[in-house]
Amino acid sequence: MTTHSPSDETHPDKDPNDIDMSAVSATSHCQNCGVRLVGPWCHTCGQKTMPDFRLWLVMLSDSMSDYFALDGKLARTFVSLLIRPGELSNAYLKGRRVHYINPIRIYIVLSLLYFLGLSIQNTFVEQEVGKQEPGEQAWLSEVRLPVLSESQNASVLEYVDQQISKATENPNELMAQVYDISPLLIVLLLPLNAMFGKVLFWTARRYFVEHLIVSLHALSFFYLALILQQFIGTLPSVFEFTKTLIILWIIVYLYLLLRNVHGGRHKTLVPRYFLVLFFNGIFTTLLFGAAYAIGVLML
Repeated sequence: MTTHSPSDETHPDKDPNDIDMSAVSATSHCQNCGVRLVGPWCHTCGQKTMPDFRLWLVMLSDSMSDYFALDGKLARTFVSLLIRPGELSNAYLKGRRVHYINPIRIYIVLSLLYFLGLSIQNTFVEQEVGKQEPGEQAWLSEVRLPVLSESQNASVLEYVDQQISKATENPNELMAQVYDISPLLIVLLLPLNAMFGKVLFWTARRYFVEHLIVSLHALSFFYLALILQQFIGTLPSVFEFTKTLIILWIIVYLYLLLRNVHGGRHKTLVPRYFLVLFFNGIFTTLLFGAAYAIGVLML
Protein backbone atom coordinates (compact mmCIF):
# COMPACT_ATOMS: atom_id res chain seq x y z
CA MET A 1 0.00 0.00 0.00
CA THR A 2 1.39 3.37 -1.06
CA THR A 3 1.39 6.21 1.41
CA HIS A 4 0.94 9.78 0.27
CA SER A 5 2.50 12.75 1.97
CA PRO A 6 0.40 15.84 2.58
CA SER A 7 2.42 17.69 -0.06
CA ASP A 8 1.24 15.16 -2.68
CA GLU A 9 -2.45 15.72 -2.05
CA THR A 10 -4.38 17.64 -4.68
CA HIS A 11 -6.23 20.66 -3.42
CA PRO A 12 -9.09 21.72 -5.69
CA ASP A 13 -8.86 25.36 -4.55
CA LYS A 14 -5.13 25.66 -5.20
CA ASP A 15 -3.70 26.74 -8.55
CA PRO A 16 -0.97 24.26 -9.58
CA ASN A 17 1.02 27.19 -11.02
CA ASP A 18 1.13 29.01 -7.68
CA ILE A 19 4.61 29.14 -6.14
CA ASP A 20 5.43 29.33 -2.46
CA MET A 21 7.67 32.40 -2.63
CA SER A 22 8.71 31.96 0.99
CA ALA A 23 10.52 28.77 -0.06
CA VAL A 24 12.29 30.42 -3.01
CA SER A 25 16.05 30.82 -2.64
CA ALA A 26 17.59 34.13 -3.75
CA THR A 27 20.41 32.28 -5.46
CA SER A 28 18.66 29.24 -6.99
CA HIS A 29 15.28 30.67 -8.03
CA CYS A 30 14.04 33.98 -9.39
CA GLN A 31 12.56 36.05 -6.58
CA ASN A 32 10.08 37.59 -9.02
CA CYS A 33 8.53 34.56 -10.76
CA GLY A 34 10.09 31.59 -8.96
CA VAL A 35 11.65 29.95 -12.03
CA ARG A 36 14.87 28.00 -11.39
CA LEU A 37 17.88 30.12 -12.39
CA VAL A 38 20.68 29.08 -14.71
CA GLY A 39 22.60 32.34 -14.38
CA PRO A 40 22.39 35.81 -12.80
CA TRP A 41 19.45 36.81 -15.01
CA CYS A 42 16.03 35.12 -15.10
CA HIS A 43 15.35 33.67 -18.55
CA THR A 44 11.58 34.08 -18.04
CA CYS A 45 11.02 37.59 -16.66
CA GLY A 46 14.50 39.12 -17.06
CA GLN A 47 15.01 40.13 -13.41
CA LYS A 48 18.57 40.15 -12.09
CA THR A 49 19.40 37.98 -9.06
CA MET A 50 20.10 40.07 -5.96
CA PRO A 51 20.96 38.94 -2.41
CA ASP A 52 18.56 40.00 0.33
CA PHE A 53 21.08 42.35 1.98
CA ARG A 54 23.42 44.60 0.06
CA LEU A 55 25.69 47.50 0.93
CA TRP A 56 24.13 50.88 0.16
CA LEU A 57 27.08 51.73 -2.10
CA VAL A 58 26.44 48.69 -4.29
CA MET A 59 22.72 49.55 -4.48
CA LEU A 60 23.57 53.12 -5.50
CA SER A 61 25.95 51.80 -8.15
CA ASP A 62 23.23 49.57 -9.58
CA SER A 63 20.76 52.47 -9.67
CA MET A 64 23.23 54.75 -11.46
CA SER A 65 23.96 51.95 -13.92
CA ASP A 66 20.26 51.42 -14.65
CA TYR A 67 19.41 55.09 -15.12
CA PHE A 68 22.52 56.58 -16.67
CA ALA A 69 24.87 53.92 -18.03
CA LEU A 70 22.14 51.53 -19.21
CA ASP A 71 24.44 48.70 -18.06
CA GLY A 72 27.24 50.05 -20.27
CA LYS A 73 25.16 50.34 -23.44
CA LEU A 74 25.27 54.13 -23.52
CA ALA A 75 29.04 54.49 -23.16
CA ARG A 76 29.74 51.54 -25.46
CA THR A 77 27.41 52.88 -28.15
CA PHE A 78 28.76 56.43 -28.09
CA VAL A 79 32.42 55.35 -28.12
CA SER A 80 31.78 53.04 -31.08
CA LEU A 81 29.69 55.67 -32.85
CA LEU A 82 32.36 58.36 -32.45
CA ILE A 83 35.67 56.62 -33.08
CA ARG A 84 34.95 53.19 -34.63
CA PRO A 85 33.43 53.68 -38.11
CA GLY A 86 31.08 50.90 -39.11
CA GLU A 87 31.33 48.89 -35.89
CA LEU A 88 27.73 49.54 -34.83
CA SER A 89 26.34 48.77 -38.28
CA ASN A 90 28.35 45.56 -38.66
CA ALA A 91 27.39 44.38 -35.17
CA TYR A 92 23.69 45.06 -35.79
CA LEU A 93 23.67 43.41 -39.22
CA LYS A 94 25.36 40.32 -37.77
CA GLY A 95 22.76 40.05 -35.02
CA ARG A 96 24.91 41.32 -32.10
CA ARG A 97 22.39 43.89 -30.89
CA VAL A 98 22.15 43.44 -27.12
CA HIS A 99 25.29 45.44 -26.26
CA TYR A 100 24.29 48.61 -28.14
CA ILE A 101 21.41 51.08 -28.12
CA ASN A 102 18.82 50.59 -30.85
CA PRO A 103 19.86 52.61 -33.97
CA ILE A 104 16.46 54.30 -34.27
CA ARG A 105 16.56 55.40 -30.64
CA ILE A 106 20.08 56.80 -30.86
CA TYR A 107 19.20 58.68 -34.07
CA ILE A 108 16.10 60.26 -32.52
CA VAL A 109 17.95 61.31 -29.36
CA LEU A 110 20.92 62.86 -31.16
CA SER A 111 18.84 64.65 -33.81
CA LEU A 112 16.57 66.17 -31.17
CA LEU A 113 19.57 67.20 -29.04
CA TYR A 114 21.19 68.89 -32.03
CA PHE A 115 18.11 70.91 -32.98
CA LEU A 116 17.45 71.68 -29.32
CA GLY A 117 20.93 73.18 -29.18
CA LEU A 118 20.17 75.29 -32.25
CA SER A 119 16.93 76.49 -30.66
CA ILE A 120 18.72 77.47 -27.45
CA GLN A 121 21.39 79.27 -29.43
CA ASN A 122 18.67 81.06 -31.41
CA THR A 123 17.11 82.24 -28.13
CA PHE A 124 20.27 83.95 -26.89
CA VAL A 125 21.73 85.17 -30.19
CA GLU A 126 19.99 87.99 -31.99
CA GLN A 127 19.65 87.16 -35.68
CA GLU A 128 20.64 89.68 -38.30
CA VAL A 129 17.67 91.64 -39.65
CA GLY A 130 17.95 92.08 -43.39
CA LYS A 131 16.57 95.41 -44.55
CA GLN A 132 13.96 94.94 -47.24
CA GLU A 133 14.61 97.06 -50.30
CA PRO A 134 11.69 98.58 -52.22
CA GLY A 135 10.51 96.27 -54.95
CA GLU A 136 12.56 93.37 -53.56
CA GLN A 137 9.50 91.10 -53.70
CA ALA A 138 8.29 92.32 -57.10
CA TRP A 139 8.88 88.83 -58.49
CA LEU A 140 5.88 87.63 -56.48
CA SER A 141 3.52 89.55 -58.75
CA GLU A 142 4.65 87.33 -61.65
CA VAL A 143 3.76 84.09 -59.85
CA ARG A 144 0.49 82.48 -60.89
CA LEU A 145 -1.08 79.20 -59.79
CA PRO A 146 -3.09 77.87 -62.77
CA VAL A 147 -5.61 76.08 -60.54
CA LEU A 148 -6.67 79.37 -58.90
CA SER A 149 -8.62 82.30 -60.24
CA GLU A 150 -7.11 85.76 -60.64
CA SER A 151 -8.63 87.02 -57.37
CA GLN A 152 -7.50 83.90 -55.50
CA ASN A 153 -3.98 84.31 -56.85
CA ALA A 154 -3.97 87.90 -55.67
CA SER A 155 -5.06 86.84 -52.16
CA VAL A 156 -2.37 84.17 -51.97
CA LEU A 157 0.34 86.57 -53.14
CA GLU A 158 -0.79 89.18 -50.63
CA TYR A 159 -0.60 86.60 -47.80
CA VAL A 160 2.88 85.44 -48.89
CA ASP A 161 4.07 89.06 -49.09
CA GLN A 162 2.82 89.71 -45.53
CA GLN A 163 4.53 86.56 -44.22
CA ILE A 164 7.85 87.52 -45.83
CA SER A 165 7.60 90.94 -44.19
CA LYS A 166 6.95 89.26 -40.82
CA ALA A 167 9.95 87.01 -41.30
CA THR A 168 12.15 89.99 -42.12
CA GLU A 169 11.01 91.84 -39.00
CA ASN A 170 11.18 88.77 -36.68
CA PRO A 171 14.14 86.62 -37.79
CA ASN A 172 14.42 84.86 -34.41
CA GLU A 173 10.80 83.69 -34.58
CA LEU A 174 11.38 82.48 -38.13
CA MET A 175 14.46 80.47 -37.14
CA ALA A 176 12.58 78.99 -34.17
CA GLN A 177 9.96 77.72 -36.64
CA VAL A 178 12.67 76.36 -38.95
CA TYR A 179 14.35 74.45 -36.10
CA ASP A 180 10.99 72.97 -35.07
CA ILE A 181 10.18 71.80 -38.59
CA SER A 182 13.64 70.65 -39.70
CA PRO A 183 13.82 67.38 -37.68
CA LEU A 184 10.59 66.21 -39.33
CA LEU A 185 11.90 66.95 -42.83
CA ILE A 186 15.52 65.86 -42.37
CA VAL A 187 14.30 62.38 -41.44
CA LEU A 188 13.62 61.98 -45.18
CA LEU A 189 17.39 61.72 -45.62
CA LEU A 190 17.25 58.26 -44.04
CA PRO A 191 15.35 56.48 -46.86
CA LEU A 192 17.17 58.60 -49.46
CA ASN A 193 20.56 57.49 -48.12
CA ALA A 194 19.36 53.91 -47.96
CA MET A 195 18.29 54.19 -51.60
CA PHE A 196 21.72 55.59 -52.57
CA GLY A 197 23.35 52.68 -50.75
CA LYS A 198 21.09 50.14 -52.44
CA VAL A 199 21.94 51.53 -55.91
CA LEU A 200 25.63 52.35 -55.48
CA PHE A 201 26.53 49.22 -53.47
CA TRP A 202 24.26 46.75 -55.25
CA THR A 203 27.08 44.19 -55.38
CA ALA A 204 26.89 43.88 -51.57
CA ARG A 205 23.51 42.13 -52.03
CA ARG A 206 22.04 43.77 -48.95
CA TYR A 207 18.36 44.40 -48.25
CA PHE A 208 17.00 47.95 -48.24
CA VAL A 209 16.46 47.80 -44.47
CA GLU A 210 20.15 46.92 -43.98
CA HIS A 211 21.15 50.07 -45.88
CA LEU A 212 18.66 51.92 -43.69
CA ILE A 213 20.53 50.75 -40.56
CA VAL A 214 23.80 52.04 -42.03
CA SER A 215 22.07 55.34 -42.84
CA LEU A 216 20.80 55.63 -39.25
CA HIS A 217 24.29 55.17 -37.83
CA ALA A 218 25.90 57.54 -40.36
CA LEU A 219 23.44 60.37 -39.63
CA SER A 220 23.63 59.68 -35.89
CA PHE A 221 27.40 60.15 -36.05
CA PHE A 222 26.91 63.33 -38.08
CA TYR A 223 24.58 64.77 -35.43
CA LEU A 224 26.96 63.74 -32.65
CA ALA A 225 29.84 65.53 -34.40
CA LEU A 226 27.70 68.66 -34.85
CA ILE A 227 26.74 68.56 -31.15
CA LEU A 228 30.46 68.50 -30.29
CA GLN A 229 30.92 71.54 -32.52
CA GLN A 230 28.11 73.30 -30.67
CA PHE A 231 29.84 72.55 -27.38
CA ILE A 232 33.19 73.82 -28.69
CA GLY A 233 31.42 77.03 -29.70
CA THR A 234 30.79 77.74 -26.01
CA LEU A 235 34.51 77.42 -25.18
CA PRO A 236 37.19 80.14 -25.49
CA SER A 237 38.39 80.95 -29.02
CA VAL A 238 41.64 79.06 -28.42
CA PHE A 239 39.68 75.84 -29.08
CA GLU A 240 38.24 77.11 -32.37
CA PHE A 241 40.71 75.04 -34.42
CA THR A 242 39.06 71.83 -33.16
CA LYS A 243 35.98 72.64 -35.27
CA THR A 244 38.12 72.16 -38.38
CA LEU A 245 39.41 68.87 -37.00
CA ILE A 246 35.83 67.67 -36.46
CA ILE A 247 34.91 68.53 -40.06
CA LEU A 248 37.92 66.56 -41.31
CA TRP A 249 36.98 63.64 -39.05
CA ILE A 250 33.41 63.67 -40.44
CA ILE A 251 34.75 63.35 -44.00
CA VAL A 252 37.19 60.55 -43.09
CA TYR A 253 34.75 58.76 -40.77
CA LEU A 254 31.92 58.49 -43.29
CA TYR A 255 34.30 57.09 -45.90
CA LEU A 256 35.67 54.51 -43.45
CA LEU A 257 32.12 53.60 -42.41
CA LEU A 258 31.18 52.76 -46.00
CA ARG A 259 34.40 50.84 -46.55
CA ASN A 260 34.13 48.84 -43.32
CA VAL A 261 30.50 47.93 -43.97
CA HIS A 262 30.46 47.38 -47.75
CA GLY A 263 34.12 46.68 -48.45
CA GLY A 264 35.66 47.35 -51.87
CA ARG A 265 38.81 48.93 -53.25
CA HIS A 266 39.61 52.60 -52.84
CA LYS A 267 39.53 53.28 -56.60
CA THR A 268 35.92 52.09 -56.85
CA LEU A 269 34.77 53.31 -53.42
CA VAL A 270 36.02 56.91 -53.64
CA PRO A 271 33.81 57.99 -56.60
CA ARG A 272 30.75 56.36 -55.02
CA TYR A 273 31.52 58.09 -51.73
CA PHE A 274 31.66 61.50 -53.40
CA LEU A 275 28.40 60.76 -55.21
CA VAL A 276 26.77 60.06 -51.84
CA LEU A 277 28.15 63.35 -50.44
CA PHE A 278 26.99 65.26 -53.54
CA PHE A 279 23.42 63.97 -53.46
CA ASN A 280 23.24 64.41 -49.69
CA GLY A 281 24.33 68.02 -50.05
CA ILE A 282 21.64 68.69 -52.67
CA PHE A 283 18.81 67.03 -50.74
CA THR A 284 19.87 68.60 -47.41
CA THR A 285 19.81 72.05 -49.02
CA LEU A 286 16.37 71.37 -50.52
CA LEU A 287 14.98 70.08 -47.21
CA PHE A 288 16.27 73.06 -45.23
CA GLY A 289 14.89 75.34 -47.96
CA ALA A 290 11.50 73.65 -47.58
CA ALA A 291 11.71 74.06 -43.78
CA TYR A 292 12.53 77.75 -44.24
CA ALA A 293 9.59 78.26 -46.65
CA ILE A 294 7.17 76.45 -44.33
CA GLY A 295 8.51 78.50 -41.41
CA VAL A 296 7.77 81.74 -43.27
CA LEU A 297 4.19 80.65 -44.02
CA MET A 298 3.58 79.54 -40.42
CA LEU A 299 4.65 82.81 -38.73
